[in-house]
Amino acid sequence: MSLRVRVIAGLGIVAAVMALLGMRSVRSTEASLIAQVDATLTRSVPRLRTTRGPDGSTLSPLWVAALVDGEYRVLMEPDLTRSDPGSPNLSPTRALEHLGQGPFTVPSSEGSSSYRVDVRAQGSRGRTLVVAAPLEDVENAVRHSRNQELMKFLVVSGLLALVAFWVDRLGLRPIRTMTDTATAIAQGDRSKRVPAGATGTEAGELGEALNQMLTHLDDQASALEASQEQLKQFVADASHELRTPLATVAGYSELYEMGGLKGDGELDEAMRRVRQETDRMTGLVHEMLTLARLDQAPRLELAPLHLGQVLSDAARDARAVEPQRPISVEIDDELVVEADEARIRQVIANLIGNVRTHTEPTTPLHLRLTCEDEWAIIEVSDDGPGMDPQTTQRAFERFYRADSSRGRATGGSGLGLSIVAATIEAHGGHVRIVSELGVGTRVQVALRAAHHIAG
Repeated sequence: MSLRVRVIAGLGIVAAVMALLGMRSVRSTEASLIAQVDATLTRSVPRLRTTRGPDGSTLSPLWVAALVDGEYRVLMEPDLTRSDPGSPNLSPTRALEHLGQGPFTVPSSEGSSSYRVDVRAQGSRGRTLVVAAPLEDVENAVRHSRNQELMKFLVVSGLLALVAFWVDRLGLRPIRTMTDTATAIAQGDRSKRVPAGATGTEAGELGEALNQMLTHLDDQASALEASQEQLKQFVADASHELRTPLATVAGYSELYEMGGLKGDGELDEAMRRVRQETDRMTGLVHEMLTLARLDQAPRLELAPLHLGQVLSDAARDARAVEPQRPISVEIDDELVVEADEARIRQVIANLIGNVRTHTEPTTPLHLRLTCEDEWAIIEVSDDGPGMDPQTTQRAFERFYRADSSRGRATGGSGLGLSIVAATIEAHGGHVRIVSELGVGTRVQVALRAAHHIAG
């Protein structure tokens, strides 16, 4: 049974109980008034006296008659209580049947009202008297009580109907809407949302909370789908990257087994290529492991780090590798950050290595350290060929290279900038890349500065 049916059934039971209580109240009132009339009849029979007014009319509210020779001899009529009191519609024979049995009710001769009648013997001669009291006042009182109870019932029923509508409108209908929405989402329609409910109500707050939860779940589902797609692409790219050096190693091995390598020169060249491809595989696996660790909230060895010294060391290393490349170093402030020194040195090395891979050996390299608000900014830029906007936007994607043919002439695994971004994000910083074709590329790494030393 649904909640709506239970609510309606409950309100219906309340209405039925109200109706029963009203009927009982009316009947109780009627019984009480008739009991008072019966008491009046009982008290009046022994003390009957005929009292007349100045105009000769009787003053008693009772209708009294004696049975003489099977006929009524009217002694009193309640002509002062009604404009047309009439008389009890009771035959003498039936009256004798009720002799001494107590009061009972009969209709009036006019048929518009009723009488309460008591038949009993009086006096030593056993005269039979029929004493009747009109019930017009009782009927009017009962009718008034019934109308009042009916009015109460109608008012309460109306209020219950309003309550039922209010509960359905503000409570049950939103729940049904939420159920329909949840069913639609379960069937695959993640765009469904619960319509805005009345503010300040539990159903409205529940709907808002449900929408927030659905939005959060939808975002998580989208992120999971993107992550799964990225993982598939990562596995495909990793497989491709590993397949090339593995194929090279396997090819030289088969060539050696088949005796295709003649002379020491060919064998030395084959071994050199095998070693070269093995080193590339080792580097690729190392980079993938580094990314995997960074994805799992790595444990950083944080300590105060002088960025100016790190940048100066990186410049010296770069000059040692490429003496012909012009390298400029600009350190505006001697900044100190809380960072993992090994990982920050790796970040700078990756950025310089990226410049080395994608520019000519004579292309100028610029290293700069500045402070903006509370951030230490490490900038690595070059005057190389630059990148188009699409390549710049995807530069931090794993295994992405601008060379769609995946040629290895310029080296690079496509993971260097991904490692940079993941490392800096693990430190609570961010990375920004700006590039323009024919102008060059500038990568900015921002780390929160602890303090800086006057320099």
